[in-house]
Amino acid sequence: MKKRIWFGVVFIFGSILVVLAIFLGSQYLREKNEQEKVNEIRKHYALMVKTSASKKLYQKEKGQYVEVGTVAEEIYLPLEEMKIDDSTDTFFKISGVDYYIDYQDLEKSSLSLDNSFESFISTKVVTTKKVELYEGERLVFSIDDSFSFDVVLQVEDTYYVKFLDNVYSIGGDFSIQDKEDISKLEKLSAFTLSSDISEEKVKEVLSLFQEQGYTTITYSDFLHWIKGEGDLLDKKILLLGNQEQKQEFQELVSAYSYSLETDVNTSFQEGDQQLQVGDTEYFYYLITNDTSKERILDMLNGVKYIENPISEVAVLNYHFFYDETKGDCTESICISMTNFKKQLDYLKENNFKVLTMQEFNDWMDGKIELGQKSVLITIDDGAAGTFDLLPAILEEYQMPATLFLISGWWPVSRYSSSSYLEIESHGHDLHHNHYCINERCGYKTLLLSKEELKADLKTSIDTIGSQLAFCYPFYQTNTTLVEAVKESGFSLAFVGGNKKATRKSNKYYVPRYIIYKNTSLGSFKNMVN
Repeated sequence: MKKRIWFGVVFIFGSILVVLAIFLGSQYLREKNEQEKVNEIRKHYALMVKTSASKKLYQKEKGQYVEVGTVAEEIYLPLEEMKIDDSTDTFFKISGVDYYIDYQDLEKSSLSLDNSFESFISTKVVTTKKVELYEGERLVFSIDDSFSFDVVLQVEDTYYVKFLDNVYSIGGDFSIQDKEDISKLEKLSAFTLSSDISEEKVKEVLSLFQEQGYTTITYSDFLHWIKGEGDLLDKKILLLGNQEQKQEFQELVSAYSYSLETDVNTSFQEGDQQLQVGDTEYFYYLITNDTSKERILDMLNGVKYIENPISEVAVLNYHFFYDETKGDCTESICISMTNFKKQLDYLKENNFKVLTMQEFNDWMDGKIELGQKSVLITIDDGAAGTFDLLPAILEEYQMPATLFLISGWWPVSRYSSSSYLEIESHGHDLHHNHYCINERCGYKTLLLSKEELKADLKTSIDTIGSQLAFCYPFYQTNTTLVEAVKESGFSLAFVGGNKKATRKSNKYYVPRYIIYKNTSLGSFKNMVN
């Protein structure tokens, strides 16, 4: 009996051990298989992967992966960071988009971003009904989904967009929309370093570029931009050099995160001008050891070099014009068309540059330099002869002039027959010298409050469409009026004074020479010379 009992115990205990061994063995095999599957999945995961075959793309809907498109082989995909803990983690989320891809046929890759066109700013948005992205002639992405892309480049009718850190052309059915209020580069300065330039000078130049907020573009970017195929961000420059300079200064240039372009296939020539879209001749500014910081700043801003720049400008002030063959003008501030033409003839024959108001403002601000012979023509009010006689004369002589218009008295459209006649503000309804308010009488501009003045100036600005310059009615000013003009956003304001304007002149008290009926040609010559 005892033997039987002992045998039974041994049998039961042995059976338990066998079952336990089978269970543990199965558990071990399951864990081993699970770990092998996890390791296999991990072999295909990285922050950047490349497809080794054409793959399907999925979106996750209610816990299920639904096919939405395809991606071609040998395409780099950035992936979101994730932990692969078990064999069910077979789908990887693509970084930056709501798409997934399974782990098969993916190869780990080092991070490889396409930095093409990183200097370009997008001014257009393309919206697709179905995504079709191409690399050359090859379709690399096909996704049944509407998508909006920023256009980074347009070559003829082909649009290029950036998707998943790479640049592709877009096909299929799409619409294009322009972005609004995009600030883009209008003019570009290209620079070349002289062959004997010192490393110390190069460092000084690069430091100056950096201080001014400029960065370099590649030669490839330049070619796209100059052809009008893409819009560059503002404050870009092109830095040209040769292979010897690249070897000598490469470390220094790289320290500033700049690029020195050497493989240039187009012909550049030394010149004193910037480049703009559509140019077919290319110029560079030459920087030598003797080029001053001030001159380099001028090069960045497109200011031409003038050996003897002018230090003062005669601003001429006219009022009324009349044709003496049809009658006379009794006002002292009239000028006959015969005398006016004689004055313009003198300016033309003696090679005077007649400035626009913007050019005068830029000169006052030191943004541009002017030659020895420059004048600014201004006309006050908008009355007799200004709308019917003056425009034709300006067209004939091709000389610009600025009319300070009383916008509440005459419509702007009355003076639109000449592209050479600019309109600026003389107030909307401020031109009164016998104005009374609260038993006080005099010049209206000196009696109104700042708020009342600003309200009138706003109406004038809205009517004219400019707030570059203002002219004080009757040349009268006070602190309140000047503050109202400044706070209304005007850059310049003009008075009388009968002397030349200099850069030291207060921009809100710019002096002018008043032209009278009896101003002789000799007096005129003295004013402008």
